[in-house]
Amino acid sequence: MQVVVRPVRPSGNPEARPKNLCRRCHMQEEALRNAIRSRIRARMRRALGDLFLGDYSSPGILERAMALYRRKP
Repeated sequence: MQVVVRPVRPSGNPEARPKNLCRRCHMQEEALRNAIRSRIRARMRRALGDLFLGDYSSPGILERAMALYRRKP
């Protein structure tokens, strides 16, 4: 199996010295950062829904969401 190694700056810091990492090692290095970024995005989507549609536990939320995204001819 061919393994490609390339220089990667840790945590996206442009001033840090690049390390030579394979793809697997690079993903392991960035796993926590990627997990945090994913969690923030999920929370932002939920907050946006709360902003426009109200609390997710309120009755009729599904109907209001469907009406919002329904295409009008």
